[in-house]
Amino acid sequence: MHTCALTEIGFVRVSVQAGLQPNVAAARTALAKLKGSSPVAFSLLNDALGMDRLPAFVQKPAELADGHLLELAREHGAKLVTMDVAIPGALVLTKKSCQIPVNIRAA
Repeated sequence: MHTCALTEIGFVRVSVQAGLQPNVAAARTALAKLKGSSPVAFSLLNDALGMDRLPAFVQKPAELADGHLLELAREHGAKLVTMDVAIPGALVLTKKSCQIPVNIRAA
């Protein structure tokens, strides 16, 4: 499974904003626990893509990160996996297919 700086930053930000973690330090610990406890190894993708590589579907500011992640996956021969049905070319997961119990609460 791949990750990148943008997805890891997003995980930490959303974890704190949603109240799943009390602060950034705890969210970073939770991310490390998630990556360390996964039966699938994580690898960090290098990201050297500029704005000139955004896919054509990106027309709004809210689509920038999605487009960047889609192109980053393509650049590395991978597939963007998401629950967002609005990203053309991404593999869309359903809630049912994502039911993998993992405890990522920071201790």
